[in-house]
Amino acid sequence: MDETCFRFERCEVRLAAREIVLDGRLQPVEPRPFDLLVYLIHRRDRVVTKDELLDELWPGQCPSPGVIARAVMKARQCIGDNGRVARLIKTVHGTGYRFTGSLLQGEPPSPQALQARPQPPAALPASRPVPRGRVPLALLPFENSTGQADLDWIELGLMSMVARALESDPRLQLPELSSLLMALQTLAPQAPPEQRMEVATRLLGARHAVHVAVSKEHDQYVLVYTVSSQPGQQRLVGPELTGLGQRLASSLTALVLDGDAAPASVGYESADPLVNEALARALQASGEHRWRTAVNLFKVVLDIEPLNTGAQLEYLRALSFLGDEAAFSLGERLLEQVRSAGQPRLAIAVHEALARAYNNRLSPQGLRHAKAHLAEAMRLADELNQTQERKSALRVLIGILIHERDFAAARQCLDEMERLHDAGGDVVEHVRFLGSFGLAAMAMGDPQRGLDIFRNVIGLTGQHRLQDLHAMTLLNAVYPCVDLGLLDEAVRNSESALPIAQSMRNLRLRTIAIERLSLLYRQRRSLPQMRRLMAEADQVETSAPVQNAFLLTARGHHAACEGAHEQAADMLDKAMAIFRDSEALLYVRDAIPWRVISLALSGQTEAAETARAQALELPGLGDDPTLHAALGHGQALMAHLRGDREAARRRLGDVAATAPAGMWRAYACLDGAWLAIEDGELDAAGTLLAGLGPWLTQHPVGLAVQARFRYAKGDCAAALQAPQGTPMPLEPVPVLPTAL
Repeated sequence: MDETCFRFERCEVRLAAREIVLDGRLQPVEPRPFDLLVYLIHRRDRVVTKDELLDELWPGQCPSPGVIARAVMKARQCIGDNGRVARLIKTVHGTGYRFTGSLLQGEPPSPQALQARPQPPAALPASRPVPRGRVPLALLPFENSTGQADLDWIELGLMSMVARALESDPRLQLPELSSLLMALQTLAPQAPPEQRMEVATRLLGARHAVHVAVSKEHDQYVLVYTVSSQPGQQRLVGPELTGLGQRLASSLTALVLDGDAAPASVGYESADPLVNEALARALQASGEHRWRTAVNLFKVVLDIEPLNTGAQLEYLRALSFLGDEAAFSLGERLLEQVRSAGQPRLAIAVHEALARAYNNRLSPQGLRHAKAHLAEAMRLADELNQTQERKSALRVLIGILIHERDFAAARQCLDEMERLHDAGGDVVEHVRFLGSFGLAAMAMGDPQRGLDIFRNVIGLTGQHRLQDLHAMTLLNAVYPCVDLGLLDEAVRNSESALPIAQSMRNLRLRTIAIERLSLLYRQRRSLPQMRRLMAEADQVETSAPVQNAFLLTARGHHAACEGAHEQAADMLDKAMAIFRDSEALLYVRDAIPWRVISLALSGQTEAAETARAQALELPGLGDDPTLHAALGHGQALMAHLRGDREAARRRLGDVAATAPAGMWRAYACLDGAWLAIEDGELDAAGTLLAGLGPWLTQHPVGLAVQARFRYAKGDCAAALQAPQGTPMPLEPVPVLPTAL
């Protein structure tokens, strides 16, 4: 066999050229995943342990725990082995990996024959190579040493004004504010400046980190700044803070770029100090995601200076995050303004803000407008070699494509994001990107791959003490865990995330954790734990609508757990109304099936059927396969409650055969198997139970059905080995097991 070129299935691995060809197309591949693939192919007769891979491919290094998993993931992508179950590079849990593909001899198929197969559509125009030479700089939140509480806007407001001025220079690259704040959360609030600069350098890949302290001497403000790459401190003195900020931007540009060119103006500064202060306060509110406060402050600025370009742009961004209709007319006016002024970088920002506003509409026409604005933003970003701007637009586009279920195009965008991402050393951006990749895998119907990615991110965020990201990833991992039946891991993750959210005083994460745990405890039939969780929910005080909707959802699950299904349906209905008003349709989708179930179990079958029909008319949800599976399960429950076993079994069979992998398909299989056992059709029951894996060992319903199946087959000893407390009724029950 030719050992200079390995051929298997649709692939060709060329060792001398270090190339991988899939379906006749050259695949982008990094050095380490290529070496790992070749190493596994050479040793395809055995399992290669993780320790061996570390010793051979990362000699003398101490890489993070997820580095092998990431290299394996990338190798699988290159050879088309990224389906729900990997076929070519098998994972041997607890040990390592093995290449199990069959190598071919002879000539590979011609590229013409391979390219005749259907190819995924192009998602976006080809981008230019990643630009080199941009200097990464991290500007830390300013320290207010004046002793004046009314100058609290210095921290993020004045800092944001300086950051915007620095960002206007195409030679500089600053991290997103959210990434910066996440990195700083790894430290105590009063950590010294040296530690804060070190974290910015290490976690954000900044070449220069800048700490700024603002004090006041008599009637003058004193701005003292330290640059991590430079010895000593620098001082700026002046009577007005925003003027000092502009001078700081010019000084930093000259310092880090070894020149004397000042940053280009983006229209933020004003001759009126009161306008500048209002603008800084608005930027502070935006940085803290207090969008309504920010909008009101930007209005104050624009009432005085209606042509202030920077204020208009920030006002547009705040309106787009709020989903305010005023964003559209403002955006179009501002777009015309920056075009006529020849400001393409500002045009990119306007296009992205308009895309976010249209995306919030979630209508087909709105999504088309959003994609058109994103395409123009990326075209301009390519012309100007602005990688950060292109990445930002790609993030929005990926969400739209997943919502439209255009997974081929979404995958192409993710590959583009990965290529752009690999050019930097920003750890926070890396784990956020991986998290997006995991969510995309989930949306594409691959929970196992999503969970593998989330496990990797959990390890990385734990290692770097990125608490917010760690908690959010633990909660995101609940979805694939539940879909795969890994209820124990899902509960562990949620129970680990809740105290982190409490310690970080993050109400959003805290309410999400309560909502996730309520569903898990409901499925576990864990009433004592549910009651303790409700005591925790009662301690939460929040005015944010979506957070209150999470708490209402949790209380709905608690009511259902107590058997108060009419109350549960009412609470879930209130939560769904808030989610709809907030455009959070994915949360509406998750709550709908449980409301339908509670309506049916409370005897309101007509209302349940109406709720089911209305759900399919919601924009963006009518063709969602997960929702269809959930509502199909609800129809089976209603048929069973009417006494129509045949219709119930038929509907459950349809869901089991057509639904994507996940909770509702598993529920259909379990309930269908239960009815088949009652009807004496054990072969049919066995077919439905085959492949459910952890669902039969960790979920109460799975344990009950498995025990009943073994009992029906005459294996009484195995049936009696079911964990204590597992229900095993031997007579027909009024409802399906999952609804008990």
